Amino acid sequence: ISLDISNAYPEDAGINSWIRSIVLNREAGYIEISEDFLLKEETDDIKLNFMTPLLPSFEKDGLINLMGEKDFIIKFDPDKLTFLSETIDIEDDNLKLSWGSKLYRIILKTKDKVLSDVISFRISLRR
Repeated sequence: ISLDISNAYPEDAGINSWIRSIVLNREAGYIEISEDFLLKEETDDIKLNFMTPLLPSFEKDGLINLMGEKDFIIKFDPDKLTFLSETIDIEDDNLKLSWGSKLYRIILKTKDKVLSDVISFRISLRR
């Protein structure tokens, strides 16, 4: 599936086009997400966020381990992106019922200035 998400951002974000594609490969056991974008001017401030209730840990270049009842791996290009994470305490009792007491924000930030690029991630069960 592919979606044009450029209209989800305000005009001052400087986005000409942004196509997000998601592919489920059942045989190989992964989901691939691709971000294909063209900006109005170069920036090194592209941040791609993932929210998860699973504790993330940076395993090695380009691999993030998500630890839980089942462990998952997120693979990304370490030449293009750096990994950061934040812990978010949940205070709303209704949200705690679904998500637990914490969520984690995984932030993958571009290392260099870009005008356009295609950035891809693969998410799979750890085997």
